[in-house]
Amino acid sequence: FNKYRVPKDEIHFIPDAHRRADYGVPNAFVGMIMRNSVEGERGGVLRMDGEEYDIKVRLDEEYRDSVHDLKNYQVPTMKGMVPLSTLGTFQLKKGIATIERKNKERLIGMECFISNKSQMENVALIDKKLEEIEFPPGYRYGYGRNVQMQEETSSNIAGAFVLAIILTYMLLAAILNSFIHPLTIMITVPLGIVGVLLTLFLFGITFNIMSMMAIVMLVGIVVNNAILLVDYALQNIQSCAGDLAFCVRDAALVKFRAILITNLAIIAGILPQVMGGSGSEFMLPIAAATMGGVAVSTLFTLFTIPALFVIVERATQRVKQRISARTPTQAS
Repeated sequence: FNKYRVPKDEIHFIPDAHRRADYGVPNAFVGMIMRNSVEGERGGVLRMDGEEYDIKVRLDEEYRDSVHDLKNYQVPTMKGMVPLSTLGTFQLKKGIATIERKNKERLIGMECFISNKSQMENVALIDKKLEEIEFPPGYRYGYGRNVQMQEETSSNIAGAFVLAIILTYMLLAAILNSFIHPLTIMITVPLGIVGVLLTLFLFGITFNIMSMMAIVMLVGIVVNNAILLVDYALQNIQSCAGDLAFCVRDAALVKFRAILITNLAIIAGILPQVMGGSGSEFMLPIAAATMGGVAVSTLFTLFTIPALFVIVERATQRVKQRISARTPTQAS
């Protein structure tokens, strides 16, 4: 935005259509006369010592410095020379140096430095103050540049997050041949978000674009632990003789080492960036958020997913039994 400048006084000439027609003077001619008299007209070039200088012809400063002088300026018409005041009126108004528009609306841009707080905290402070102001009808305020860019980026990332959830669920449903257990696996996503928020709080990092990108990435990372548990439990559910608790406990014991090693490797790879590597200031939010999400989701997955799997599987079996029990009755 350009800085807003207080309008300066300007002299406006408003032609009278009836007088102009009576004297046979068109608007364009009056405007040209006034422009040439005040602003000046290039009348030629002065060549001296190999240099060229433009010759501008206009009224002397003492004759164009006041409204009174301009009113008495003589203009040629079909009825002879008449003063400008005969063809219209002069008014003293405020003149705007620059007029900016956006979406066909007048715009005044302002820039300021408020504090060392985050951008969204500063926006909240501005909103709080502006809410106390009663704007006249037709006036409103908004944000541009960095704030507008962040809002657009946040909206795009939110769309990417929803799309990642949908695609992950569709893939899991196709692999597991089930519409229920993919939901059980997807529970790890909010568990990972809890880890992200907790880590950002402990590190004193604001919730920004980079941390939002980390959440999108976590959709495809934190589900791996639950996939190992649920897939192994579904494969061995027949050999457990209906004992779901034993089946899922066995899956947790067998896959515990793989889950632990995989997530420790992820955390170890991110740790140097969190501890202060090259460009850590820029990458710290995404690194810390990813590390916290993986760590917390790993911890909760080993306890939450097995219990949730047993509850969902038992409920599914009861529904199947009721359906199978009603089928003969309906057929008869």
